[in-house]
Amino acid sequence: MTTTRTGPGVPQPDQFCTALAVNLADEESSSLAAILRGSNWRVKSARTCREAVEFSHNGPVPVVLCQPNMPDGNWNTLMGRMRELADPPAVVVVSRLADERLWAEVLSLGGYDVLMTPFDRAEVLRVLFLAWMASKREPERARASVKAASGAIWRCASSES
Repeated sequence: MTTTRTGPGVPQPDQFCTALAVNLADEESSSLAAILRGSNWRVKSARTCREAVEFSHNGPVPVVLCQPNMPDGNWNTLMGRMRELADPPAVVVVSRLADERLWAEVLSLGGYDVLMTPFDRAEVLRVLFLAWMASKREPERARASVKAASGAIWRCASSES
């Protein structure tokens, strides 16, 4: 896997990637679009958890950016629904009130990171790139876990006969 750079020291995917922005405020969406202009990131928008899941069924979405609360759930609801997908995306929570409590909760419950608004260009690009990398490894880890568990079950069954 190769990467390209969008500025000094800022890697990005070597292919076009979609980030799904869920329930971001207009100024956050505008800022995100401006930051990602000229990069390999394409931002699509959804307003609800349901729309985000429906969009994710139509093609790969490696990274989801969402507000802590949406009209039909919260970031944890969305993350749970996204985990049901064949290739679950990395979930990044976007908040003006990003504090240690939110950050600890997001990380401990399986979210990827928290981005504070107003956005910092370098931080957005860094988090998106690392979340993309993590989402690419997650399916490999899941397959390896299933394979390891299958092998262990087979060994147990073989030793019992």
